[in-house]
Amino acid sequence: MEVAEPSYQLCISKVDEIIIKNKVREYFNSPDPLKIVTEIEPKKFNEEQLVSDIHALICMYRDNTFTGRAVARILQGIQSPNYPATIWGRNHDFSNPAKKVI
Repeated sequence: MEVAEPSYQLCISKVDEIIIKNKVREYFNSPDPLKIVTEIEPKKFNEEQLVSDIHALICMYRDNTFTGRAVARILQGIQSPNYPATIWGRNHDFSNPAKKVI
């Protein structure tokens, strides 16, 4: 079973290709290309809950030395060699950051 195509061209139609090319041309020919890009509204979150979750994580796993990056990856469900998702994903307190959004 293949999970990837040998070429990106098999994934897009001729119309999609024309649209993409036009967007790229528009971006590079524009005098102010960043004007085209829209700003993304940051998600609101409960800061007290986040601090509480980090404190709980550190207290529950005292034998681990967490870096800030490691904590962020765990809370966002991003796997790393030291913190595989198969292990950290079992604890639903730390593996579902979407529930923290207000």
